[in-house]
Amino acid sequence: MKNFVLMSLVFGLVFLGNSLIQAEKVDTPIITIGKATLPPEIDGKVEKEEWEDATEIINFRSLFGKHNLGIYPTRVYVMFDKNNLYIGWKFFVPIAKFRANVKERDGSVWDDDSIEIFLDPAYSRSQYYQIIVNSIGTIYDAKGGDYSWNSDINCKVNQYNNRWEGEITIPFQDLGVKTPKDRTVWGFNICRDQYKISNEFPTELTMWSYSPVNGFQNPRYFGKLIFNNK
Repeated sequence: MKNFVLMSLVFGLVFLGNSLIQAEKVDTPIITIGKATLPPEIDGKVEKEEWEDATEIINFRSLFGKHNLGIYPTRVYVMFDKNNLYIGWKFFVPIAKFRANVKERDGSVWDDDSIEIFLDPAYSRSQYYQIIVNSIGTIYDAKGGDYSWNSDINCKVNQYNNRWEGEITIPFQDLGVKTPKDRTVWGFNICRDQYKISNEFPTELTMWSYSPVNGFQNPRYFGKLIFNNK
């Protein structure tokens, strides 16, 4: 009798666990990006004319719930050419108050207001590159957590009364790949660290592709980036 009760309890826990996993199942977002007619000037000014070939990403979700959209408006733009991936962003805030303390490369940039870029060129769903830029342009870059890896990226940012914005060039060769062929799929995510501005405007961590576990650093939950190379 005791064994029967124990087995019933075990099966019940398994069923509950499977139910919770199913409840946390999330859809994988997908974007298709096109080629830039001309490369943008990397000056930290995201101008419409330079980014008209880019795909725009909005609707960032809170780390603390997939159904919760971020309260701070976030816009990201992505495109590519033969040699580089280009990403531009505009991170809006209600007050021109920015947290930016880290000034050394590969420091704890994630502790500042920052953008976090995750790239899985092999679509391995296990290995990835991570690039973080804070609101004064300090860079952290790593390969699978190894920050001794440094990329030859070019990045600039600017601060304004209602936002900070930036632009970055990421060379394909630094990621160990050639120009992606048409319909190539990468694992991809963009995340935002926005720290408390005031009691009215709290800390918020958001991501394009929501991950229910392990925060931002879970390549199984990255979205799909598809290259349109025509």
